[in-house]
Amino acid sequence: MSLAGARVTLVSQWGRFAIQIAGFILLARVLDPRDFGLVAMVASLVVVAGLIADFGLNLAGIQAHSLTQGQKSGLLYANLVLGAIAAIAVAASGPLLASFYAEERLVALAVGLAVPLILGAASVQFRVELTRAGRYAALAMQDVVSAACGLIAAVAAALLGAGYWAIALQTIV
Repeated sequence: MSLAGARVTLVSQWGRFAIQIAGFILLARVLDPRDFGLVAMVASLVVVAGLIADFGLNLAGIQAHSLTQGQKSGLLYANLVLGAIAAIAVAASGPLLASFYAEERLVALAVGLAVPLILGAASVQFRVELTRAGRYAALAMQDVVSAACGLIAAVAAALLGAGYWAIALQTIV
């Protein structure tokens, strides 16, 4: 990674961080604290499932000296399968979470928060290609724009009365 690439990546990460902090502040003003608690009940499981679904395949793709088209396709399919398994596991855990926390809304919320696992899995190898090509500005732009779009969607949904779904929508977007 070049110095310019490192600089762009660092600036984009700070940009995403600033957007996330702004999002917490804005959503905290509009939503009830219980909305955040509901999402947190599922989000902890989603984070663990995401780490398992990643399986280090993105790093394998980035660090490989060269990749054939067949290897790229294989990594993409492997990511999709792992992402689908993780999403199904999170969605299937909804009734267990609902029973554990005595909160029926967690069933649908688990299904909703499982969606980004599949979407993320579908994008991993495309991000690997951009990284391998040194297109750090494109990656940075995608990170910042997606965070901003998620925040805009969440705030709009919260203002329209979506409650905890506003936070879920931010993750999905």
